[in-house]
Amino acid sequence: MKIFPIGSSRLHEPLSHLPAERVVFPRMGYFHSSSQVMDVLRFIGAPRSMSRDLARCFFRKDQTPENPFDTGLWADSPDDSLARIRQLFGDADTLLIEISSPRSYRLADVHIQGNPNFQRSVSYDEVWKEGYYAKYAPDWPVAVYDDTPSVHTNLATIGDFLGRTGRQAIVMGHLVDPHNPNRQRQQNNQTLREAVQVLRHPRLRYHDASHLVAQHGFRIRDDGTVDIHHLPNAALKALAQEWLALIEN
Repeated sequence: MKIFPIGSSRLHEPLSHLPAERVVFPRMGYFHSSSQVMDVLRFIGAPRSMSRDLARCFFRKDQTPENPFDTGLWADSPDDSLARIRQLFGDADTLLIEISSPRSYRLADVHIQGNPNFQRSVSYDEVWKEGYYAKYAPDWPVAVYDDTPSVHTNLATIGDFLGRTGRQAIVMGHLVDPHNPNRQRQQNNQTLREAVQVLRHPRLRYHDASHLVAQHGFRIRDDGTVDIHHLPNAALKALAQEWLALIEN
């Protein structure tokens, strides 16, 4: 059994607590919405190429030590790096998918990053209200929208992909404190949970980590502030073990 994660450091960090032979880190950065995940699988599942300019908006570099970003994805031709990812995917039998937000950014028929960092690296605090493309690329025809109405259809497409490729998947949302829930995250996770329940796909399961937030809280940074986006180190191994139990059941 090998796990292929598609999401953010909220997946990559816990998975680093598993034996290296159990995880295939794709080194392709972060993804957030169900529409993005669907497009990731579209490019993995078919030997199609991707233009340099599109790749530089589609792949966002991250800094997770366990999943170092392959800068070849930003090269003049990302085809070699895409082929490497497809080969790694071929070695895996389980997808671990994180869908942490419904916010989607569509350019033509591809869902790109909301805050790409090839040309410039800006904080989300700087662009979350106005939007990266409105500020830095106002001439680009990027559609910004909430893909919540499409989650059921997107997960059904992902389920079809699992069936065709003979794989299974665990889906999780964002981290929610059940004692003080963030409304947007709670709605995102509820939408995912209900869609998986309605689909009843034998290869697709939903996992909720809220109980670990309740037990351990959020991460405390070195300066004493609370990082509401990540679990503390003490909870990472427990989360990885829960994923293993789901997979092996």
